[in-house]
Amino acid sequence: MSYLAYEIDQEGRILNGSYKDLLECVRGCASIKIGLGRKAFEEIIPFISVAYTDDLIIGIQPYHKSSERIHSFINSVNSVYVPYLSIFLYTTERKMSILRRHINGLYMDSTFTENPNYFYYKWFVSDEKWQLVYNSTKDYNDTSKKDKMVSFLKKEAQDMKLSFRYKGIDYIVVPNIIYFPKQIQHDKQPMPECLTVKTYPVLLFENNGTTINWTKFELAECLITDSGQISVLSYHDFDLSLPGRNKISRIFRYLSRYKKTNKLKHFEIKTEVKWYIKTK
Repeated sequence: MSYLAYEIDQEGRILNGSYKDLLECVRGCASIKIGLGRKAFEEIIPFISVAYTDDLIIGIQPYHKSSERIHSFINSVNSVYVPYLSIFLYTTERKMSILRRHINGLYMDSTFTENPNYFYYKWFVSDEKWQLVYNSTKDYNDTSKKDKMVSFLKKEAQDMKLSFRYKGIDYIVVPNIIYFPKQIQHDKQPMPECLTVKTYPVLLFENNGTTINWTKFELAECLITDSGQISVLSYHDFDLSLPGRNKISRIFRYLSRYKKTNKLKHFEIKTEVKWYIKTK
């Protein structure tokens, strides 16, 4: 079940709830969705991952294929419309972005809108409970705590989320695979359990020290170990700093698409990772 935690209108006026309450829910790993209203239709979008600071929450929906109509991917047999890959971003500051790529991965122009024309923005949170069960910094040498978490996951396969900070921004990510590496046993002594997770795609944002520059970011996936070591594979950069509303900007963006190479980039992060399990 979900409930309305925060609602604002198209002018930014608060209609229900408070940002503070929403932020506390996000910090506790509650799942969030956004409800949006416009003339043609209303919609609800659940978010897979979240990035946030004290002043801003960004919901990320990385799985979306475009459609010609809301009832059909391709409207007719004679249609020339070609669906494309899309990522949705919405923020509590009433900003949104649609990040586009062709199905084959080639570059497409993306959309950045500071004040989308929605009548309302409703932020819903789930009433499910998430428990912090492991901290990579504080608990790494506590083998009993780690073993207990691994045993619990193996027996009941409970849902899991992880939280970490990178460049001053907090992220909540969801694993799509949980690994339990087997360690080589020496002298017949029991070996402590190990845990590694691979995450769904997440967008990593830039931070200028005070606020998120959320017009420049990279699409990445993470491999996270119980030691707090994060292997990051970045495979697409987005730059929406040019709004493209004048002729010069449009020409620059048109030409820049040929410079987009989407090179793979790999780097390592060592940070505190908090592991949460959904309680019954």
